[in-house]
Amino acid sequence: MEVNKLGTIHIGFGEAIRTIRLRNGMSLHDLAEKTGISSSYIVRIESGKTKKPSFSVIECLVQGLGIDLADLLNLIESNTDNN
Repeated sequence: MEVNKLGTIHIGFGEAIRTIRLRNGMSLHDLAEKTGISSSYIVRIESGKTKKPSFSVIECLVQGLGIDLADLLNLIESNTDNN
């Protein structure tokens, strides 16, 4: 998460994934089991070390989290609107 001079919070893709996962009460292991994506790769995505996961990985994460892709994008967008 990044805060600019105006105090606006910016949340990236990985942080959005982590936020949703935690709100859903899921551990890394839970999400890994639901998606078939390794826990270590999910950690890299959530921490921002993997900047551009493939669309198929994004689809798996969205399905595993039980959300729509649009919901994920809205979370990211709603936190970056005030650049």
